[in-house]
Amino acid sequence: MILDKSGIVALELEPADIIRVKGNGPMSLLAHSIFAPYTDRHHHALVWSKSGDDYIILESVSKGLAVGRLSMYAGADVTFYRAVNLDFATRERACDELTRYGRAPYDYALYIRLVRNIIKAELSILRSGRWFRKLHAYELPYREDGWLVCTEAVALAFRLVNWSLVPDGVMALPSAIEQASLDGLIREVTA
Repeated sequence: MILDKSGIVALELEPADIIRVKGNGPMSLLAHSIFAPYTDRHHHALVWSKSGDDYIILESVSKGLAVGRLSMYAGADVTFYRAVNLDFATRERACDELTRYGRAPYDYALYIRLVRNIIKAELSILRSGRWFRKLHAYELPYREDGWLVCTEAVALAFRLVNWSLVPDGVMALPSAIEQASLDGLIREVTA
């Protein structure tokens, strides 16, 4: 849905609801051709709390983990998802725990490691006599390092309350969050 600033007040969002923003441009096209399952949602954030006719959100942006407002995404194509089988208090605590990483810098190095790991994985596929194919997040090596891109921040918030949106050791790519949706771990919240 295209987020209308005047319609935000009518949304019934709760803490730790996942905001998934549709991507566009060359990076989105590249991701579509490399990763499975398919998703057109490339930026992710969490709802933290309601504030008047807006929502306070937590997201990792180029300057690191940041506090913002949902209204900053007015005009963007967004969808909202909620963790299944996770009570309100635990979801609220997930956001609170994520704020402990408030000085965590943006993980630019992840993109370098990602490119390296994609090349290694595709070369391994070629060596086995097959042609290139789309990769799943679980096929790429990953380790947490305290630096966060947007999807890592979302996955980390849930991990901090002992709930896995993305399995441990799996890179929290947008496609991994889409897999969580397909697996029924999160469900879309409709307005």
